[in-house]
Amino acid sequence: RAFGRRQLVYSGNDWAADTALKFQRAPALVRKLAMIVTDRLETLVLRLAEVRLVNSPQLFEKCRRLGGISERVRPVSRFHLVDAFAREDSCQGETVRVVYPAAIIPRKNHATLLRAVALLRARGIEVELLLAGAAESERVLAELLGLAGELGIANHVRFLGYLADKDAMRALLRGADVFVLPSLNEGFPRVVWEAMLQSLPCAVSRIPNIVADIGQRDVALMFDPLDAEDMATALARIVTEGDLRRRLICDGHAYAREVFAEGWDEQLARVLREWA
Repeated sequence: RAFGRRQLVYSGNDWAADTALKFQRAPALVRKLAMIVTDRLETLVLRLAEVRLVNSPQLFEKCRRLGGISERVRPVSRFHLVDAFAREDSCQGETVRVVYPAAIIPRKNHATLLRAVALLRARGIEVELLLAGAAESERVLAELLGLAGELGIANHVRFLGYLADKDAMRALLRGADVFVLPSLNEGFPRVVWEAMLQSLPCAVSRIPNIVADIGQRDVALMFDPLDAEDMATALARIVTEGDLRRRLICDGHAYAREVFAEGWDEQLARVLREWA
């Protein structure tokens, strides 16, 4: 506005919520101050924008309270409707391949997932965990590798690194049996929709922005992301209950096709036309 231009902001996650997780090991006062600073900075940026495009239900409500024009859009995705893959069932091999594509950072909650996989294997369920994502640091990656070793599952966890190629990600999802998302906080993770588009049964965190989007649709099992036992139980149900698994695949795929019926670029173009 200072330069006489109309401002548009696209934002995914709630900054203050992310900061709370980033500073979770810091002293309480430091954490509170960091949350206040980021919340006010985010509010300033949002107030400056004439139009706000957001994908987080929580952030959308915050924008509405600020007045002005706010539009809820879905997250940017490399996938389109033509990438859809239909199948009736999964988990047909001796080993169940559980996939989690996400950056290896604390809020993505890989540690609890490793504990859940150890519980599954203790129950006699043969599980291989596929983790695709760049690590925030060597220290974070080393801690997870160490934890996998302590839990006795190091040979059943594969760290694949970041998959920049869409074809590689599509092949990873199509080659898996179950999708899991144990995040502690998300705007709304596009990978859930992408997994459903590839006909994967999904188990996801019961956190506000996910509940707000798919909580009433019953297209995924939900669990407490802080409870490895609850997470393991949700995954075990998908593996062992065939009727449930096939329904999740069918209903999730149908929902994803609705989501991807309009491409993200098409959605953005429509919003911009309406704004103009």
